[in-house]
Amino acid sequence: MDVHRGRAGLGARPRVKPSGPRGGLFATELFSEAEGEATLFVPVREPIREVGRARALVVPAAELAIAVHAGSHADVDRTYGALGTHVTEHELGVDGPVREHYLVDRFDTEDVPRWRTEICWPIFRAAKT
Repeated sequence: MDVHRGRAGLGARPRVKPSGPRGGLFATELFSEAEGEATLFVPVREPIREVGRARALVVPAAELAIAVHAGSHADVDRTYGALGTHVTEHELGVDGPVREHYLVDRFDTEDVPRWRTEICWPIFRAAKT
């Protein structure tokens, strides 16, 4: 589902308000093989009526390593690279989709330097020492 359509879908239901930042779930194959599954979402508290390709989905809880990318997505690969390197060097990675949370994006401001995207890599919980 296109983020525009997802947001428009909520706009068509004025009583349904987002309960948090928009986001996406991206299969690791998208990065390694240039194709794979992607799911874009808008969190809501109220049940929604499924329309077209829009479906209700519960995003499962996960332990995540998080880096915040500032600005345009033109160089988001650098943030992904830094986070991926950290996860790999510390042997923390587990299978599961990478997540993005769009904390501030084009729907909030046209001022691109203010955009903030959380890049969230699935990890296992390390024991506290």
